Amino acid sequence: MHKARQQIKRRPGKVSSLPNKTTARKKLPSSKPRPEQKKLLFAFATGAAVGIAATIFSFVLLPLKNEVSVDPKATAVVLETSEISLPEFPKVFIAEEPLPEDAVSDTEEAKADLDSGVLPAYPVVKITKPVVTKAKSLWPDFAVKVAKLPKDAPKIAIIIDDLGIDKKRTAKIIALPAPITASFITYAGGLPKQITKAKENGKEIMLHIPMEARSGVDTGPDALTTAMSAEEIAAALKKNLSPELLAQGVVGVNNHMGSKFTKNPESVRAFMKAYAPYQRLFIDSRTAPGSSAVSIADSLGVAAAGRNVFIDNKDDVSYILGQLHILEKSARRNGMAIGIGHPHDGTIKALAEWLPTLAEKGIYLVPVSYIVKERLAAKNVAAKQ
Repeated sequence: MHKARQQIKRRPGKVSSLPNKTTARKKLPSSKPRPEQKKLLFAFATGAAVGIAATIFSFVLLPLKNEVSVDPKATAVVLETSEISLPEFPKVFIAEEPLPEDAVSDTEEAKADLDSGVLPAYPVVKITKPVVTKAKSLWPDFAVKVAKLPKDAPKIAIIIDDLGIDKKRTAKIIALPAPITASFITYAGGLPKQITKAKENGKEIMLHIPMEARSGVDTGPDALTTAMSAEEIAAALKKNLSPELLAQGVVGVNNHMGSKFTKNPESVRAFMKAYAPYQRLFIDSRTAPGSSAVSIADSLGVAAAGRNVFIDNKDDVSYILGQLHILEKSARRNGMAIGIGHPHDGTIKALAEWLPTLAEKGIYLVPVSYIVKERLAAKNVAAKQ
């Protein structure tokens, strides 16, 4: 029996039926990878590393590289810029109240008045002491810089407001090669990108704040109304002037509609008190005669000025050119004038035709901050005399 047991053990190729302690053990395969396995593992690791690197570059590094750094300081005036060509597209609707028919040139009587020199005067506010602005005002830091201009030459500022909603027409306004002041309505989408593009094209930046209209038309979200308390007005203003927008170098604001709000001294006073700490300038769009905004701004030390002429009550090129002619005469008579328009097709075409004629007329187009600065200086000199 013992001999038989030995014979079975000598046959390594056969499976033994004996107890485990006497069974021949099979040699386990080595845990080390074979050469072909090493190559496969190396190829897999290399591919994974390349894929991860590409993902990081595409979604992290590349966007950072292409991101535009927004400097709140205003850029120098851009006098020339490449023209853009856009296809015809439908107009984006934005609510607007009927504008006052001041400086209208489409009647024979108005044309006769124009020829005889009768023009809407620059709104002059009588004051008995110098206008004292805040010790540190931020708006001059964000104003587009202007070279020294001839003292007696007429200066015109053009504000185009309601920008930001109709992005294609906003882009056309931004592309005009002139220091136009661009006022973006606060509830428009995608404002940071649009404002950045406007600054790159030498535009001075303002925000267009909705205020209550007499007509009762919906002025938009977070509008300031006469029914609000001073605290509510301050809260609504804070929503309009978000830190994200202010960080882009906003020089000031003007009112969107507001024919009812700006004629209410109590509401305007509450607005100016809440607005003063922002240290920006204010332009009264003068959507109704008898606005108290500029006089109250003066009394509270807010740098301000008022609109002279609405240039596009009608979206018609001939009409708008007539309004611009009135603006020219107003500037010659008063030294300075502010015109306000909107991103209409007729306005874009009229401005493109009108802007190249200013040099030969001896008229300077300036950002609106320039006129505010000159107005404050003139007021202070007059008050000291």
